[in-house]
Amino acid sequence: MKAEREKLEKEYMTDDTTPVSDDSRKKQREYGFSSNGHWYRAYAFCVFNDPDFQEDVAKLRKNLEDLYYPKISLETSLYDRHLLFEDKELIKRVADKYLINLSDLGFYADGYFHLGYTNFGKIPSIDGGFKYIMPGEDEERPVYAIGTHTTLEDIRRDWPYIKK
Repeated sequence: MKAEREKLEKEYMTDDTTPVSDDSRKKQREYGFSSNGHWYRAYAFCVFNDPDFQEDVAKLRKNLEDLYYPKISLETSLYDRHLLFEDKELIKRVADKYLINLSDLGFYADGYFHLGYTNFGKIPSIDGGFKYIMPGEDEERPVYAIGTHTTLEDIRRDWPYIKK
């Protein structure tokens, strides 16, 4: 399996080590518990701050870095090409243990939560945002979903990517 892993594309976690300000942490907390949010966003915020979760993600990262290479991205989906299926299953087990989606586990494990980013706890049918049509449904292409909580500001922020 080592040879199979070496043939895969390489994807890395963020290299950004910018110190996070208290203001960014406050905004992250407000985002997590905002009254215009939903239960899952608040739940994800709490999971990210759980020491048991943090320990499990650290163990998962060490395990996968030993199998692949340092700073491998743990953000995954069924269709990405930088991890073998059985290794994606390891990630899925941790996500399932804490009842969070793969996207949020990758967001945390790749360091974006630690940097103060607020792009977590999203459900496209509620929050809107990009989702992907899976192969065989029509064609593999991005689709922008407008959910019940999507605001005009969200669409304006994402417009350069939508237009592209």
